[in-house]
This record gives sequence, structure tokens and C-alpha cells, in this order.
Amino acid sequence: MTEDDRAYLDVPFPEKDRARALGARWDAERRRWWVDLNRVSRDAVSAWLPAVAPRRSPGTATVRVRLLGLTGPCWKCHRPTTSVVGFLPVKSDDLDNMLVCRDEDILRHALGLLTDDVRAATSTGVVKSRYSHTEKRSYLSNGCFHCDMLLGNFHLYHRELREAIEHDALVTIARGAVGWAAVRDFLVPDNTWAGAVLHYDPTAAFFDGRLHGPLSGQSWEFDLSEWRPPLGGRPR
Repeated sequence: MTEDDRAYLDVPFPEKDRARALGARWDAERRRWWVDLNRVSRDAVSAWLPAVAPRRSPGTATVRVRLLGLTGPCWKCHRPTTSVVGFLPVKSDDLDNMLVCRDEDILRHALGLLTDDVRAATSTGVVKSRYSHTEKRSYLSNGCFHCDMLLGNFHLYHRELREAIEHDALVTIARGAVGWAAVRDFLVPDNTWAGAVLHYDPTAAFFDGRLHGPLSGQSWEFDLSEWRPPLGGRPR
């Protein structure tokens, strides 16, 4: 069996027995399930194949962005790990313009920037589908770099993101380009950092000065001039 014949899978914990029954094996070093494609068809395990970044057509207008992360201790193993939380245009310094990765379709765009080298350099966990006992479903999510435990959206956006913004503690994980057509429909108030906070805590607006003060959240609107690609659609 060659390395090309080994396909790694993102198998939620409740589905591990079904994966094993289909022929999946556990790689203890990588902490992931895998199958030999000579023995198991790709169609049989298609539900667990890793998510991939959306493809861009050649010549598509792009926006240069910074992929932002939040570093803190894993709730399970307590070791420092970094989670992907948003995109910010490279020409913007205003966090009001951060497109938050609470939505799976937004987070999926991070996959093209998260190479193994980038993750190793920043201690960023694998972005993949995991099962949440809180939400009773699997979804594309952040995980601990060390133990791969799910770092759920409630954990990230209910409190951790606000505190990171208050202390100017967000880090740049990577720089790259995203397709303008793919992200422009997401540039709505719900996908600002303030909108993400209020999704999980609707009462926050009544007592949290960070949502109305000089730090951010003044309008909960993106400055689209910071996001739009240059005239002519040429990549920046």
C-alpha cells in the first residue's frame, strides 16, 4: 500500500464503530481514522472524507486577507492551542471588518490557508467535522492542536472572543486570498464579531460596553470598501 492509497477520515466519536466496521483503522500517532482505498471504496466513506476549501475559477477576483486566531488553553488537556476565528482584509486594521468563522461555510474558506506547516508554527488544530454533545450534531469545527478535542463555537464566541479583542490578543495565523464572490454575501451584521457574540448571548448588548464602546461594534456593519477587490478584479 502506498501513501496515496491511505485516506484519512474525520470520524465523529459516535460513528467510530460504524467506520471500523467498514474497514477503517486508527492511527494513534495522528489520532485519526484511515482506510486503505485498495480495500474500501471512497464512496463508502465519503461522509467522513476531510472538508476541502472551495475552489476558485481562474481569473476570479480575490481579496487578500489575514486569517485570525485566538490562542488559549484547551478545556480538556489545558495546553495552549489556537482556534481559527475570522478573516480580516490585509488593508484593514479595524476589527469591525472581521468576518467571523462561526458559520461553517465561512470557516471552510480557512482550509486553503491552513497547511500543516502553518498549523505547526501556530499550534492551530485541524479544522474538521466533529460531534458536539451540546448541539447533538456534527459540524465543521476547531479542535485542540494537541488532543484534538472539539473547541465549540459557544466556547469561542460567547466569552473568549470578546476577551481577546479587549486585550488585543488575536493572532495572525496566515495570509492569503479568498474569492470575493464567495464571501461577499456573508458580509452582513450577523457575521461581525459583535453579531457572533449576540447570537450566543442576546442579553450581552445590555451590559457589555465592548459591544458599544470605542473597541468595536459601533455599527455592526462591514466597511465594504475594505473588502472589495481593486477595480478590474485583479488579485491584490
